[in-house]
Amino acid sequence: MGYNDYFVFRTDYICRKIHAPDEVPDSGKVAVKRVGNVMEVDDAVMKELFEESMKKHNEAYKNYWKMVREQEYKVDEEVMKKRFEDWMKEYGRTYKNEKEKARRYEAFKVNAINTDKLNAHSLGDARNRLNEYADWTEDEFRSMDCRHGDMDMKSYIEDTRTMYAEGRFGARPRK
Repeated sequence: MGYNDYFVFRTDYICRKIHAPDEVPDSGKVAVKRVGNVMEVDDAVMKELFEESMKKHNEAYKNYWKMVREQEYKVDEEVMKKRFEDWMKEYGRTYKNEKEKARRYEAFKVNAINTDKLNAHSLGDARNRLNEYADWTEDEFRSMDCRHGDMDMKSYIEDTRTMYAEGRFGARPRK
């Protein structure tokens, strides 16, 4: 996790400490204390709390994904192929040959199954759905990871503004 993740954690922690102190878990470590009208932050303790939090988060995430992936799931090939054809129409996807289409179908199927499993185990109202990358393999998707190290927030904000100005969201034209 980079500086931006730490900054968000730190800001959230301080806000909760001010507005909802009962929601801040008591670790026995004092990262923030009020001195008059000012909140003083012990950055060494805050970073330690952040690392502990990230370790717990990563472990829980790993266990969640393990549970989701190991869950049994029966696939009705006819229904899945129909979903794939519908998805291809929705995203305007065509393939150069049947071999490539079959390969993309297999990637789509894996992603569709994982999405269905995640939705079955969702704890709230949020629902996952297949997007324009549903026919990508995990390796292809990981190779496009843009978060190597810290993000340059200024460039990110400029790029986002440009995308909104051009009406682009997720590299798809706005309808």
